Amino acid sequence: MKNSTGKIKAVVLKSSFWVCCFFINTVGFNVAATEAGIGLDHNYACNSDTGYWKGKKIVWFGTSIPAQGYPQIVGKILSANIINEAVGSSSVRIGKSKISKNDPYGWEGLAWQNVSRSLSQTIEEKKELINNWSHWKRRFRNPEKVPDTLSEELKRDFVEWSWETKLNRHLGEGRRADLYIFDHGHNDYFSYLKEPVDLETIPENFADRRYFIGAMNFLLQKILADNPRARICFIGHYENQKKPVIASAQKKLAQVWSYPLLELWSKLGWTQQKIITTGYWKDKFTWVPAGGKPVEKTITQIWMYDDLHPSSEPAQQLIAEVIAQWLTTVR
Repeated sequence: MKNSTGKIKAVVLKSSFWVCCFFINTVGFNVAATEAGIGLDHNYACNSDTGYWKGKKIVWFGTSIPAQGYPQIVGKILSANIINEAVGSSSVRIGKSKISKNDPYGWEGLAWQNVSRSLSQTIEEKKELINNWSHWKRRFRNPEKVPDTLSEELKRDFVEWSWETKLNRHLGEGRRADLYIFDHGHNDYFSYLKEPVDLETIPENFADRRYFIGAMNFLLQKILADNPRARICFIGHYENQKKPVIASAQKKLAQVWSYPLLELWSKLGWTQQKIITTGYWKDKFTWVPAGGKPVEKTITQIWMYDDLHPSSEPAQQLIAEVIAQWLTTVR
């Protein structure tokens, strides 16, 4: 709101859970907040009933975004046993939907990291990649940056990243999780392609792994074949303005299954709205709230050093607190 001088004012509301800061109009507003002005309580303890998940096993699948570490913070808040299976650059789908005789897996033109770390690929498909690396290397995006050979460690990693390893170890008597969380979608967009498509597509073949939703259907079927009453939920992307198709696809997936989806993009206020700030990043972990030259930044740039990964402690803490509160409503 505006005061008598016509300047924008910030309204800060405190709750027993966390501190929220609302800006009615942030354009041109000079902010030196985040860690200083509205600091998070790093000794936070949820006032809600966290007892349900205490001691229970929660397995978390995802990209480099949850791999930053916020699932472990959620585990501490809820006293749950969190196993973070997130892998940087990992996609869910096995490749593009468009295939050909020379590209039967849809790998051509994709980043080799997205392909090799695909969660829905079988071990046999990983071995195809390993055994014919020189063939596929030339067909990946930026082939000059792709490793010429694979180390034994990387070969083992390829197999490790298959669902037959990564998901299977959490299936079966004595190994099942009490909750399976999927924090995926960002790397299935393939935003570097000239015409990224398919993220929102519900394939005709329900479990077609060439599509994000199809690949997710495939993985969920594996979980439910092991335990038809398995508890599953989805974590939505942290924003829906820069790459809105990700949130849209996640909503479609949740609608297919009617499993809970946390629309994280509506909880954080991490938008593409721009403000003027003298704050700056000292390094990827440290935001200095004031002292630099006045510059225009988006809210996501203020919260994330590279405008992609929540690597700082305050960013991870904020995400974790929001998720932890939401999980107290999930059964």
